[in-house]
Amino acid sequence: MTRTKLGFADLKIDVPSHICLFYSDDAELRDRLGFLANTLDDPEQVAVLFGRQARLEEILGYIGADHKRDIAADLAAGRIVLVNGAPDPDALLGGIAAAFDAAVARGTKLIRFLGFIGWGDMDWPAQEDLMSFEAKVSEAVKSYPAIVMCTYNTEKLPGSVLIFAGIETHPYTILGTTLCENPHYVPFADYIERRKRPTQAEREKNLSGVRVGPLKR
Repeated sequence: MTRTKLGFADLKIDVPSHICLFYSDDAELRDRLGFLANTLDDPEQVAVLFGRQARLEEILGYIGADHKRDIAADLAAGRIVLVNGAPDPDALLGGIAAAFDAAVARGTKLIRFLGFIGWGDMDWPAQEDLMSFEAKVSEAVKSYPAIVMCTYNTEKLPGSVLIFAGIETHPYTILGTTLCENPHYVPFADYIERRKRPTQAEREKNLSGVRVGPLKR
C-alpha cells in the first residue's frame, strides 16, 4: 500500500482507498475538484467520473472553468473517463470495473474516481440496492490502484442515506478539510448481515425524513 496526495488541502491518502466526501453545496465541492484536475497532466494517472450525465457535465464545466482545462481534449485523450449510471446494481459495478480494467491495461498507475450516485433517480437502482452497492465498492477497490471518492450532499440527502451509505460503507470520511479513518465503517459481510435484521427497515424509515443541512467544519 502506498500513500499519495489527494489534490486539495494538503491531504494524503492510502492507495487503494474508498472515501466518503461530505459537502454542503457546489461551492464547497468545487474546492475539492483538485482531486481530479491537479493530476490530469500526469500520464500515469486517469480520472474517472461516475454519475448521471447531467451531473457529470456540471462537474466537467467546473473543472474546465476553475482549472483552465480543455475538457474536450481531456476526454478525447482518455485523461477523463465517464461512467454513467444504470438501473441494475451489478451493471453499475460492472461499468466501473470495465473502466478500471481498461485503465490498468493502458498502464495507469493511479485511478482517481469521483462518484455521484443517483439516489432517488428512477433510472438507478432502489435505495437499498445502492447501499449494498456502496458496501461492495470497498471490497472491489482493493483489487485496483485506485482512490474512490463518493460524494454525499448533506443538505439534499436524507439521514438514512448519509448514515447507512455515507458513513457505514466507507473506511474513510472527509468533512471540510479533515480526513479521518472512519470508526463507524462496517465491513462488507457484517454490513450485509445487518441489512437482513428485522429492525433495519424501521431504522431507515425513521431516518428517511431527517435532513442534516450544513455541517460545521
